[in-house]
Amino acid sequence: MTSQNKAACEAEANEFTRVDSEFQSEISLKMEDVQILESCIQDLEDGIESLSKSLIKYRRSLLNIL
Repeated sequence: MTSQNKAACEAEANEFTRVDSEFQSEISLKMEDVQILESCIQDLEDGIESLSKSLIKYRRSLLNIL
């Protein structure tokens, strides 16, 4: 293998390593986004459950008044 071919192969390997590294960091960022989204959804579900319980309590109170 000539030195030019060897240099070209090393450059390709370095480029591949760089692209792979960027891809892996993108995947980890996406996973963090998914975890944040899951946390937000859980917070919303908890809020809706609390609201629902409050509405049921208010309805019962209104029916008792009537």
